[in-house]
Amino acid sequence: MIEKEKKAARDAEFKALQYQINPHFLFNAINTIVSYIRTSPDEGRRLLLKLGEVFRNSLNRNAEIVPVSEEIEHLESWLEIEKARFGDQLDIIFSIENRDVEILYLYCSLLLKMRLSMV
Repeated sequence: MIEKEKKAARDAEFKALQYQINPHFLFNAINTIVSYIRTSPDEGRRLLLKLGEVFRNSLNRNAEIVPVSEEIEHLESWLEIEKARFGDQLDIIFSIENRDVEILYLYCSLLLKMRLSMV
């Protein structure tokens, strides 16, 4: 019973973190995309598709545990938008030997997003 309650509390905390990050990200992503649509329409459309991938990945996942490869795909879509926003100030290199290892869904994403918000 206690384990079940701990898991429920952990899940609620995880969802709360997701809900805190998504509105800020969406606001910033839309502003970035609007700017690109004015100056570079093709890039704006590409970024809009990336934004769709980010939210589709977030909405379509029901599993708590996912392969690192799926988590990296999600991060790469998200980073495309962030790179458009920050330009040369953001440079991320993934060096992962085994992409078949399973981790908590959005764990890497949350860590990276929290880290970038501190910079």
